[in-house]
Amino acid sequence: MRKTLSLLGLALLLISTGCTSKGTSQDTYVGDEYGEIQKIEGVSAISSKLEITNVRSERRDGRLHVQFELHNTKGSNLAFEWSVDWFDDNGFRIDWPHNWTPASMTGKGYTTVSLTGPTLEASGWRLNVQKPNSVR
Repeated sequence: MRKTLSLLGLALLLISTGCTSKGTSQDTYVGDEYGEIQKIEGVSAISSKLEITNVRSERRDGRLHVQFELHNTKGSNLAFEWSVDWFDDNGFRIDWPHNWTPASMTGKGYTTVSLTGPTLEASGWRLNVQKPNSVR
């Protein structure tokens, strides 16, 4: 039942994200605690150069822990920013500070990302990637 609710929440999230991400400068990856990933490209096309691999998740002390590798599929260096949004079983965004983290990867390089849900209710996440913003 929990997996069904989580998948329903993920579906609602994908619908709402799909409606808002068209024409945005962000690319997104949506995932849940079962390791399912959906990629949604905006206009920045950073995600055409990134691949998420080796997705793992588990609950520790009630919180969702997610780990994956980002792989730069191109031969050239890649600079970008990323942030994470968290969602509950019903697809509602959990109110949590939204911070952008600058990152760079060498051509064909990998980097491991580890995330911990901010609340016990977190069951889904959305990784947002975009071109670096030097103004921040």
